[in-house]
Amino acid sequence: MGINRNAIIGFPRWTQELELSGGTWEESYPVENLGRLPLSRVARSVGLGPLQTRFTAILRKSRPIQILGLIRHNFSRSATIRIRIFADISGQVLLHDETLDAWPVVYPVDQLAWESDSFWDGRYSEDEMSGYSWTRPILLPKVMLARRIDFLITDLSNPNGYIDIGMVEVAQGWQLGVNFDWDASYGFDFRSTSTRALGGADHFTQLDKPRVFQGQVTGLDRGEAMSQAFELHRQMDLCNQFLWMPDPGEPLHWLRTVFLARNSNPGLLRYAHVKTDTIPLSFIEVIES
Repeated sequence: MGINRNAIIGFPRWTQELELSGGTWEESYPVENLGRLPLSRVARSVGLGPLQTRFTAILRKSRPIQILGLIRHNFSRSATIRIRIFADISGQVLLHDETLDAWPVVYPVDQLAWESDSFWDGRYSEDEMSGYSWTRPILLPKVMLARRIDFLITDLSNPNGYIDIGMVEVAQGWQLGVNFDWDASYGFDFRSTSTRALGGADHFTQLDKPRVFQGQVTGLDRGEAMSQAFELHRQMDLCNQFLWMPDPGEPLHWLRTVFLARNSNPGLLRYAHVKTDTIPLSFIEVIES
């Protein structure tokens, strides 16, 4: 049986209740920063030793989780992330243990020239990684009832001499029972500005550009529409964040398509037919500094 490729919205989320500890972090950039905005107020390790670049997240009580994210990180190209998930606080009942590349493959083989820096491994080059705030999404193979998550980062060659992480996101995730309609829109909200001099030359101020998504779900079961979509709008409003994963079956492009989002005035839910609703989706990436 193939993977369910319907989109996942990281709701309900548990980040706000995490008790964060472990590792060794700068006094001005403590591990507690991983649970709160702004993203620029990072947690920063004091070095690159394995005991320094790790942390533990304890949930207030046993929670169902499936989608995680490390937001606005500075991991180097060789970094790895080990995730260990436990059913108990003490870490005796192991549910999941997985080690991932911080920078997975992002290019199909047929899209790379032999001369490309990425030809041999299909990953972003160092030049392509610079100047952007990155999210590393993690999708677990199934929903797990967890109480503790250990994150063990190995990044011994990071040129900065430390790791930065802006936020750790932990959520159960709502996978849409009916996927969003074809012809949905995605891309960037370009914010850079330009001024034209008297002589005609354009002068630009380049600003960070958030990713956006707009679409709708047609024919969603009324029960799911009310218990999930209505509650997403009610509880998250326009000011609370959650992960957005448009295609769980496309890990090749997760670094491009998965982001920490907010609702962007999506509009009203609509009665579509008997016991089905139409749900508007409008998301914008959280990039605040």
